[in-house]
Amino acid sequence: MTSRISLPLPLLGGAIGAHAADQIALAALPLTATIALEAGAATVGWLVAAHAAAWLVLSLPAGMLLDRYPGRTLPLLAQLSAMVAFAAAALFA
Repeated sequence: MTSRISLPLPLLGGAIGAHAADQIALAALPLTATIALEAGAATVGWLVAAHAAAWLVLSLPAGMLLDRYPGRTLPLLAQLSAMVAFAAAALFA
């Protein structure tokens, strides 16, 4: 007898969307800094490093938090809050 693993498709879609948004931000940040703000190479380097450092600093504590709580509620709330933050940044920028 084989058992099938069911994938939570809404959660998977949210993770894919969040990863796509992060990659778009990673590409848009240096372009925006260079074109709109006329930033130099060092400034763009610091911006990209700060963007990567945020993931390094937050990913381990967030992973430990997710491992402590069962279910889908916390990951869904995290994706929802990220969506709200990105929408607010897009509207107010």
